[in-house]
Amino acid sequence: MRSFSDEINELNIRNIYPFHMPGHKRRMELKNPYDIDITEIDGYDNLHNPEGMIKELENRISGLYDEKRKFIYKSYILVNGSTCGILSAISAVTAYGDRILMARNSHKSAYNAACIRGLDVSYIYPEYIEKLGMNSVIAPEELADKLCSGKNAGIIDENNYTDRIKVPNVHDYTKKNNPYKAVYITSPTYEGIVSDISRLSKTVHDMEIPFIVDEAHGAHFGLAAGFPDTAIKNGADIVIQSIHKTLMGMTQTAVLHVSNEAVSSKRVDIGKLEYYLRVYQSSSPSYVLMASVDECVRFLENKERKGVLFNKYLDRLKLIHDTSKKWKDIHIFMPEAQDSVDKDKIFDYDCGKLVIYSEGGCMSGRKIYDILRDKYGLQLEMALGRYCLAMTSCMDSDEGFGRLIAALDEIDKDICKGCTFDNEEQSLAMQEMNYACEASKDDKNSYIESPQDNENANVEALQYNENTDIEAPQDGENADIEAPQDNENADILTSQNEANADIQSSQDGEKTYIAGSKNREEVSYYCAADKEHGKKSGYALWTQGQKRVEKKYTISQAFEMRKVLKRISDGDIAGDYGYVYPPGIPFIVPGEIVTKEIICDIINAKRSGYEVHGVEFKDAVPYMNCVV
Repeated sequence: MRSFSDEINELNIRNIYPFHMPGHKRRMELKNPYDIDITEIDGYDNLHNPEGMIKELENRISGLYDEKRKFIYKSYILVNGSTCGILSAISAVTAYGDRILMARNSHKSAYNAACIRGLDVSYIYPEYIEKLGMNSVIAPEELADKLCSGKNAGIIDENNYTDRIKVPNVHDYTKKNNPYKAVYITSPTYEGIVSDISRLSKTVHDMEIPFIVDEAHGAHFGLAAGFPDTAIKNGADIVIQSIHKTLMGMTQTAVLHVSNEAVSSKRVDIGKLEYYLRVYQSSSPSYVLMASVDECVRFLENKERKGVLFNKYLDRLKLIHDTSKKWKDIHIFMPEAQDSVDKDKIFDYDCGKLVIYSEGGCMSGRKIYDILRDKYGLQLEMALGRYCLAMTSCMDSDEGFGRLIAALDEIDKDICKGCTFDNEEQSLAMQEMNYACEASKDDKNSYIESPQDNENANVEALQYNENTDIEAPQDGENADIEAPQDNENADILTSQNEANADIQSSQDGEKTYIAGSKNREEVSYYCAADKEHGKKSGYALWTQGQKRVEKKYTISQAFEMRKVLKRISDGDIAGDYGYVYPPGIPFIVPGEIVTKEIICDIINAKRSGYEVHGVEFKDAVPYMNCVV
């Protein structure tokens, strides 16, 4: 039987190149980890009360980002990843049961913090790049509007964007009128899109509350020209960065920065923050991980070496971006070169995040991702809908970039030759992903445009019949699954009795198409993101962090309530998260009311080849723990 380490080392033996985190790209050297794996013995300091070598390292980290110490009050080493930093930051600025305003495209650790602290969460939604199905910036105007409308929180319907109370100036409100105790966002996004932190910070601070930024994917920000500035320099109170994502630290290494102004204004209580860092970090912090943080800092403290390293990195990025302009179909996202992208939706961008996609929609992101891995030995970070993501860092090699350029050039040529799919069956299977669900016209929560209401729409609706249920399991070991309510007028379709059935009859005799239908002629193949071209493509219509969902209970309330695993239907109350990881942005959050659109997103994600965490599929039908 092969060892765990032998299995991992197979990546090196097979020469699988890592276009994924960690950012060291397996090119850093460290002493034998067993030689330096110690505990808090005399003379070697203690992460939970640093006074010696660890305190010195934390001071050096602050100096790396803020040489003259103008804006960073203190930096903290994290050995439980950015996750523990996010948990600590949110916990430190809130009391149990407080309200917080949070970006909907937040990492799952932020939702976990809300659950642990019993927080009542309201959401601000990122801008959306429809062409790629990709979340973008948090708009300062949107944030100001949300903070203003929050004065009457609990009275107005926050989920109805058009019904929000409009107030001309955020200054009109005082601290006592604002229900939120903090604002939390993610910048940059997984794909590298950066929000205007300076403007957002001013808006939040006008309300005299703290502003937390998850900058996990921006640990390299502010270290070299050619990349955005770090959020801690632009006014954020607490910023969390993953050293392991884009720099040289080992997996789980991260840092948390607190600004001078956050402490002087008393928006952040340092004592409370340090308490929660002790709570959420391991009581046996790894000296091996801290040693890798030190190696990273030592490497970057040498200005000459850092300059050479980042200059070569930027040269490689320029080469691949310039080369991509020659390709006919394979594109790498560059905001400044995208005529179809609203520039107002992108404040700044990390060019080190290579978002790769087929301009004509000939290949899904998953297809490109699979080809790069299986044929060319290039392992990317993730695939999501239309695009896939190659994560790069200053530790990448010329050889790695050369292989990626050559591979994408060949894929582009194959597409132009018509070699898009391996066979006709695969082509049809890819097309079959592209269906959307149409909610009933009288559903006030419907957000998917109906073709009947828009003559220019190219997306045919996949009808969803809420009167039709999948047959419940027989009594026995699976009896904990709740049976659907009886409906003597509904025709029940079971995979056991009608394996080849594609169509059910509703009460009025109209055709209702089942998600996963085998009858391809009855299923829409057009993708909404490409409706202006009216072409068939290989990615499904689904989004994360965009659907506005009504909340029935807080996350912590929902977790404490009795739940049952059942076929999810419109109107159910989610008892768990449903999300694709990476990136980990939830379709649905515990305590929220399930809608037809959310169900369609979940089904489409599964049909596109992604695992949806928190959801079980039985004969292509989604089941989930729901509150009862």
